[in-house]
Amino acid sequence: MIVRTVTSVKEFQALEPAWRDLHAESPDSSFFNSFDFAFVWWQVYGALGELSIYVVEAVSESNAIANVLAIAPMYKTQSNLTRLFQFPTLRFIGRGGDVTPDDLNVLLTRDEKSASQAVQMLQASWDQSSDVQRLLFEDVPEQSRFFKMCSANPKYSIEQRESRLVAALPLTWLEFKQALTRNSRKRLKHRLNRLRDANTLTLSLCEGRENMQNALAVLVRLHRERQSSKGESAAFSSDEYVKFHESLIDMLHDKNALQFITLSDGSDIVGVEYMFTHAGSLLFFQTGFDPKYESVSPGHNMMVFAIKNAIEKQFTEIDLLKGDYPYKRSYATTEIKSVSMSSYRSSIWSALARILHRVKRAE
Repeated sequence: MIVRTVTSVKEFQALEPAWRDLHAESPDSSFFNSFDFAFVWWQVYGALGELSIYVVEAVSESNAIANVLAIAPMYKTQSNLTRLFQFPTLRFIGRGGDVTPDDLNVLLTRDEKSASQAVQMLQASWDQSSDVQRLLFEDVPEQSRFFKMCSANPKYSIEQRESRLVAALPLTWLEFKQALTRNSRKRLKHRLNRLRDANTLTLSLCEGRENMQNALAVLVRLHRERQSSKGESAAFSSDEYVKFHESLIDMLHDKNALQFITLSDGSDIVGVEYMFTHAGSLLFFQTGFDPKYESVSPGHNMMVFAIKNAIEKQFTEIDLLKGDYPYKRSYATTEIKSVSMSSYRSSIWSALARILHRVKRAE
């Protein structure tokens, strides 16, 4: 095995076929460590640091590259331990700026022995990177092999734990509805009745790049109007963040990786549900609606429409992503946990980091 580091956009692009193959094979794959997500993020946010993708490759007896066993999509940047101290840091591509994905991870081959050896090779390579003082791995699934291998290493400390809700989808909508609590079914029926009574409101699934871009533009406007009227932080407050999602649509609109549900009053879109898809899972990313229509529960009705459509298309799971909102427990109750962990080159800084995180958790 050898480890090489990809440091240029040209090399990044050349890695695409191997990345896609490994992503399709790896049990550690997610929407957020796909080639498309990572490449689009780097195009928009690459100014945050220096590209540093670590690739572990198997080598044949003739020294030819046989296949890629692991990809650690990283970049070098600066991170803070406190306001006073900054460290040269290796961090996952996709995390930084105003983007906070849910599942980031090192992609590892399915073969357990090769995966373990690949992580050891990566760790040795990181240990030799004298220009990096901190390894920062955020949003790593707790059940992933990479986390389990790192958590056995005393060099790593857990900085944060987060959870999100998921639910397995049955074969029919009736089965899904019957699995809900009695109160949830009752509220669902009332919401649907209010929507039907409105007469002019329709729900639909967007098709095609232009319609998806239009739905995104409405979602951005709705969030910014809310920010302006209520002084709340908006999900689409920066131009970079909007550009990132516009670019995702350009990249993925014809790959069945994005979905937009819209609620329309005549020809006007008054609500949008924005979702990702991966390996049979529908990921609910962002929603927004005109507050004038709040009485018909646009968020819930768009979500129900999306779940019905997912069941019809034989999706196996819904993933409500991060964000602890009470309404989510009406649809899902299974918790998936992720962690953020770090390691410092200096044992002194590592010890200080552990103390500070203990203090923070105790507050």
